[in-house]
This record gives sequence, structure tokens and C-alpha cells, in this order.
Amino acid sequence: KRRRAIEGRLREGYTPGDLADAIRGCRATPWNQGQGPKSDGAVYNDIELICRNGGNVERFRDKHNGVALPPDPEFVAQLAEEQRKEREFDEWERSRGESP
Repeated sequence: KRRRAIEGRLREGYTPGDLADAIRGCRATPWNQGQGPKSDGAVYNDIELICRNGGNVERFRDKHNGVALPPDPEFVAQLAEEQRKEREFDEWERSRGESP
């Protein structure tokens, strides 16, 4: 899945430098590092997320390059849904006594 995401963005014309800048931009984003004010501490920095689509690559790349962009409501909703699913799974594991 990760390889396909990376290869897909390269086929779209993003350069390896664009992807590297996007990774750096993700690392500089408090929300993705689990530091947002409403964050539950979960980190969202997987290369599949960064390269999921061109919009993500551009958003993170621009963050690294200092371009101020308003938050993308679709992206924020996507992250919120991923967090919700992870919390539900964690709760399910705890209810089964399988939590570490």
C-alpha cells in the first residue's frame, strides 16, 4: 500500500524531492505528531497518508516550504474519522482484555 502510494505520486509528476519535503512538512505539523489541542496523542505520519493523494503531498510539502495554507476541511474530517476508528478498535481490544 505504501509503495503504491509513493509510485502513484511519482507517476503524477511529483519528484522525490517533493515527497521528501512533504515528509518534513508532516513532521512539522503538530496535529500529525499528536500534539494538537484536541489530539488524543495519536501520531499520523505514515508515508501512505502523506502520499495518499496529490493534495496531501502538496499540503505537507508547502508546510515544509513555509507556505501558509488554511486547513483543508476534507483532510481534517479524514483524520478525525481515522482517530475515531482507532479509538473504537482500542476500546474493543480493552473490552476483550487484549490491551497491552
